Amino acid sequence: MKKVLSVFLIALLALTVLGVTGVLLFRYFAADQIMENGGTMNPDDMDGSETPLILDGDHTYVDNEKLLQVITGTWSSEDGHYVIELDSDCRIILSLDGEPLLDDHIQFVYLQPGSVQSTEFFLDSYGLQRKDGSPAWEITSFFHEASDEDPSGRLIMEIALADDSKTVEFKKQEK
Repeated sequence: MKKVLSVFLIALLALTVLGVTGVLLFRYFAADQIMENGGTMNPDDMDGSETPLILDGDHTYVDNEKLLQVITGTWSSEDGHYVIELDSDCRIILSLDGEPLLDDHIQFVYLQPGSVQSTEFFLDSYGLQRKDGSPAWEITSFFHEASDEDPSGRLIMEIALADDSKTVEFKKQEK
């Protein structure tokens, strides 16, 4: 009987030590280390002087329709040589002196709410071709930039050909 009682007490002591060790390890790794990293707050760790950070806010959801309403229409370069037509189906037609160089669709992610200074556009094809199929240029960057002066902002396209590159800025034409 003494042996059974001794084994029982040793087992009970071992389980107690394992339980306490498990709780301490959980508190160290999960409660103190993980919950305090990456911008999260442990509400139990507040001393009354700190305010928890809001984890949602600006740039938390996509509202492409909002930007699409702004960019839909006809845009022309300052010199009038380049013209971009954007429709509500995200179709883009780029012309140089009346000759179409690109007929494609744009894709973008416009994150809201908040003030967005620029939005990058993505195309299926970045190469510009003339009617005869010869390559004209390649688009290296294409984006919309917000402006305080103009509610439509401006479109900026950087194009390159072998040893030459240029930046073309587009303004939206009035209806």
